[in-house]
Amino acid sequence: MKEDTVELIDYLRVIWKRKILIVVITMACIAAAGIASKKKKIIEIYRAEAMISIGEKVCLPPGCNYDRIATADQLVEFMPFKYGQNGYLLSVVRCTPYIVKIAMQGPDGGVKESLKGVIDKLIADHIQEAEDSAKKQRVYMELFEEKIEERRLGIAQMEEKWKGNSIIGDDVTFTSTMATVQSLLLQMKNELGGFQREYLSKQLVVDGLRDRNTKMIDVVKIIKLPVKITKRSVVLLRGSIRGIALSLSLAFFIEYIEKVRARKR
Repeated sequence: MKEDTVELIDYLRVIWKRKILIVVITMACIAAAGIASKKKKIIEIYRAEAMISIGEKVCLPPGCNYDRIATADQLVEFMPFKYGQNGYLLSVVRCTPYIVKIAMQGPDGGVKESLKGVIDKLIADHIQEAEDSAKKQRVYMELFEEKIEERRLGIAQMEEKWKGNSIIGDDVTFTSTMATVQSLLLQMKNELGGFQREYLSKQLVVDGLRDRNTKMIDVVKIIKLPVKITKRSVVLLRGSIRGIALSLSLAFFIEYIEKVRARKR
């Protein structure tokens, strides 16, 4: 049990015994850190920013007018993955439920053009989605066109059939018939007017999409970020700490190997 007991003096003896190894490795690590710090290239960081207002699309099913193409939270979640570019860091921050700040960060001034490219692609994708919703709305509008044409034809045929007749005379049957015809004509004209108003309202919704696209609400701004440079003294200190840790580990490992070999003998 005595032989297995290790005291502080034993550690100090090992350190003194391997002092040359410890000093050499520590100095080598300090020298390597000094050389690396001289060769280290300072990289400037640029950041481009822009504010985006999220556009709208036609709301389906019929009954409402517009709905947002996406929310700010959705853009925050998927934009960096869908529109990110190699060499640049893309980030999205929610400002309001439908306004976001898009930023791109990189080592050169090209971040400005890259961010413009990302924004142009986002706007093009949103315009396409809005156009797809408008196509569905136009299909719905075609049904109203058919109903409008059907009512117009029915009214024309009925007016032609009873043209020149009026509710004048003592014939009760004839008077009753003409009253029914006029009531039916009035109903058909009211329905025609309703179909026309509905069709016009849907047409206005589709036409209004042009003013509701996703758009950039300010110019792309580019700023140069301050770069934090580690002082040379700090670099050398870190190198010395790593050197001491490495040399001590190696010294104790060599001492352990020698003891194992001695026991085997």
